[in-house]
Amino acid sequence: MQVFEFREAPEPMIVMEYYPDGNMVDALVVDDERRISAAGQILDGLSHLHAKGLAHRDLKPENFLVKLRPFQVVITDFGLSKVVPDTTLLKTFCGTLKYAAPEVFPGLSDGHGPEVDVWSLGVIIFE
Repeated sequence: MQVFEFREAPEPMIVMEYYPDGNMVDALVVDDERRISAAGQILDGLSHLHAKGLAHRDLKPENFLVKLRPFQVVITDFGLSKVVPDTTLLKTFCGTLKYAAPEVFPGLSDGHGPEVDVWSLGVIIFE
């Protein structure tokens, strides 16, 4: 994905490449070949985010933009994302309940990190 401009002030703004086919729900990515390709592309994106110490924390089909020709899927909506230093555990519950990992729920763990994104993607793939 090409990002043309990014600003933090006076209001946060990202100007990026246009994805004409909407999100993964709008594009109805249903055939197995495309679903496998989408999962691989999302895993590549997550690997990059996690290598930079960033947890998305709200992965769901609506947060993946799709371009059908050539087939491309990108992660969007970083509103709940957070930089997670190596030894830090996040304690805030956030995200979409249906896709949330068990460790984000209060009282079920001592906290969570970027690995909660992998759980969310697993739920999405299982759907």
